Amino acid sequence: MGTKYFDLCLVHNPHGNSFELWGSYLPHMWTIQGNGLVYSWSQYLARWLAWTVSKSVNLISPTSFVHRMKSWRNLEKLYRQKKCRYIGVSNYDVDMLEEMHSYGHALPAVNQIELHPMRQQKELREYCKKHQIVLTGYGTSMLMEHSVVQEIAHAHNVSPYQVVLKWALQSGITVIPKSTSEGNMKANLETMFKFYLTKDEIKKLDELEEGRAFYWDTNIVSAGPKFGFRIPRDADEL
Repeated sequence: MGTKYFDLCLVHNPHGNSFELWGSYLPHMWTIQGNGLVYSWSQYLARWLAWTVSKSVNLISPTSFVHRMKSWRNLEKLYRQKKCRYIGVSNYDVDMLEEMHSYGHALPAVNQIELHPMRQQKELREYCKKHQIVLTGYGTSMLMEHSVVQEIAHAHNVSPYQVVLKWALQSGITVIPKSTSEGNMKANLETMFKFYLTKDEIKKLDELEEGRAFYWDTNIVSAGPKFGFRIPRDADEL
């Protein structure tokens, strides 16, 4: 790829098989209109079936746990070889991070997770703060049509996206906005200094908390030690 090292490499998701992957992706069938959630029925049946199968399979299989262990040990190897300056994970919950104490030499530098006013993950945020893991949030685009977000955007003459981005920044959350548009990139940068949310506005956004996942639902992917899976310390065992 024309480079001697990467600044940061992440394990993209904690799933061990396609059933878990599809099952955990089930929440993506939701969209927001106004204050309500609306089904995307065209995706419902296939993902519900995958979720059902993954629940039954995962309770008796250590597949996802073994894949997480192998992936992390390979990243640690790249870190020791100085091919990655930092290594991290994505979509790991508290149980999965705790699990890493048993097979890893170090906890991740970064955990990239779905994080927005409707899914604030406060327990996970506290855990990462305690263990000095930088949280990177994604998923703000799901709230663009929410009436509360649009009301605040209108008050500041900014876009709904800028409102949710500013909520994250003022909440101490690291964000990496995604855009291929030069105009949107400029707007993202302006968000840092152009306006500030009031305490009342932040309170309104905080009150949207439902704990609802729109992208990944890691609840169906079990942490290994909870189910008594053996944890080999020697990488040669894998």
